[in-house]
Amino acid sequence: MIRQLGIDDLEVLATLLSASALDPSDLQPRDMSAFVGVFADNTLIAAGGLVRFGHDGWLRSMVTAVEARSQGWASQSVAALERRAVDAGIRTVFLLTDTATRFFEGKGYAIADRKTAPEAICGTAQFQSLCPDTADLMFKPLNG
Repeated sequence: MIRQLGIDDLEVLATLLSASALDPSDLQPRDMSAFVGVFADNTLIAAGGLVRFGHDGWLRSMVTAVEARSQGWASQSVAALERRAVDAGIRTVFLLTDTATRFFEGKGYAIADRKTAPEAICGTAQFQSLCPDTADLMFKPLNG
């Protein structure tokens, strides 16, 4: 089952991110409505967030539990967030990754020069410090 996450899911999301070597330090209770999660037997196995900056969206904290990888859960999370983006009038989605470039290329994302990122996205904690400078900036135009 996939559903929007809430404040009560903050700790379990932070644990899932940490288990995948992703830094959850910038997660705040107010941010949880930006996230969707995939659950199996009431256990969070995949999640991701979408933050809106005008007509741009920032896909963040995409994670799948190690034991649940390669089963399509991440694809479901991305698809749900992209539908949410289209419904919100977002025209382009951006993300940073240092481990999933091929996965996102398979979803229609392309690598961009980090210098071309919109100003609001450059201001995110992920862009400024949480993701390494070697992470690929990727983008995908959406058709609504």
